[in-house]
Amino acid sequence: MGSLQYSKIYGHIDDICLLGHGSIGRGVLPLIKRHFTFSRLTIVDPNPVIQPKKEPKITFMKIGLNRGNFK
Repeated sequence: MGSLQYSKIYGHIDDICLLGHGSIGRGVLPLIKRHFTFSRLTIVDPNPVIQPKKEPKITFMKIGLNRGNFK
């Protein structure tokens, strides 16, 4: 009989902003979701190759950051 593995939750983060959804962003996102609870996560990528699945706490913004809009 196999044993169940449980992921450890390390803490809660109110707002997370992930810049880029390339290979590293796509790899980090499941780790964030597995090991942290969060109120809201925003992904910013001007040229997404793959858009993430729609989820209630995750917002995807298809914009490029510059001096005029980085805040």
